[in-house]
Amino acid sequence: MKIGIITMHRVPNFGSALQAYALQHKLFQHGIDNKIIDYIYSYTGYEPSWGRYIYDKVKYYAKVTLRKPAFMTRFFFFHKKYLKTTFREYTKNELMFGKAPSFDAYMTGSDQVWNCKFTKGDTNFLLKFAPKDSPRLSYGASFASPSIPKEYEHIFKEELPKYSSILVREHSGVDIVKNLIGKNAEVVCDPTLLLTKTDYHVLATKSKLFIPEPFILVYILDYMYNPYPKVYDIIRKVKKELGLKVVYIGTDAPDPMDNNYSYVGGQIGPLEFLWLMENTSFVITTSFHGTAFATIFHKPLFSVVQATENEDGRMQTLLRGLKQEKSLVAYNKELDVDLIHSDEIITKEERLDVIRMHSEELLVNSLKNIG
Repeated sequence: MKIGIITMHRVPNFGSALQAYALQHKLFQHGIDNKIIDYIYSYTGYEPSWGRYIYDKVKYYAKVTLRKPAFMTRFFFFHKKYLKTTFREYTKNELMFGKAPSFDAYMTGSDQVWNCKFTKGDTNFLLKFAPKDSPRLSYGASFASPSIPKEYEHIFKEELPKYSSILVREHSGVDIVKNLIGKNAEVVCDPTLLLTKTDYHVLATKSKLFIPEPFILVYILDYMYNPYPKVYDIIRKVKKELGLKVVYIGTDAPDPMDNNYSYVGGQIGPLEFLWLMENTSFVITTSFHGTAFATIFHKPLFSVVQATENEDGRMQTLLRGLKQEKSLVAYNKELDVDLIHSDEIITKEERLDVIRMHSEELLVNSLKNIG
């Protein structure tokens, strides 16, 4: 059996690249041949002409490459060396109108593939392009929201019933599926958590990045909410308690009050990201995958959220499943300094193993049901 996976592997984001790698690698470990469908989706929801598509693509990569050449080069290298994709790229219209690659079964992979804020209801992430009788399943698909906009509900109601198995990343996703089609979905861990720190160590050792002194890793993304300037208070308190230098990735806004920091965000790719996670002394992040990899490498962690009951729910689902709620820090609340030295913000391997084994079992069973 050969499976075609559609996911957000092309986004120049550490988590997006590594979740695609992890799911594919786990399937290979179970002897399942698979390829990632090299899908180029439109963030805007419209499908440009080929001429416009090529122009936009060249313009975008030229802009990013000129601004952060090492960043894009390392992502390009990772995609080519570590992801097994289809021979050619596919646009939205090509998949929709009969030019989809042939596989025995099709899988919607993880990341925010069902987040209508980004995908605008793109039916390719719901496998509408798959041949009528082809088995369909999902693993770790995320809505990244407690609901979907009314304007897109009919799309999900039409396509989700065609799935033989629906495995989602958050508890909110279970509720959405139940409310839309009356079908029971199940929660699984993000694909990155299916692999162990030993698996990732193999990749991390291929990085040429090296920082000799102990450091605090700060990985801030601000597309869901703006954590500035409050997040600086958290960073300053951790730095003061630990007496360590701060290394920033994922942001162009290091603390303006800090004269002793390193910013390496424009110089690293997925391999360097793994090295940093493996070697840091403490992680402060607003990123879901920053949170995930801190748990994988058992690092003291503050996962900074808009509120501990944030509607996104991604970090909350993960950390509550690990019984590690103390790592959840609301960006605008006073930080309990004593937590910096607490074992309660470090992941216990046995708890991670429980989640990993349960999710892997659900994945294997879903594959058996279509095999």
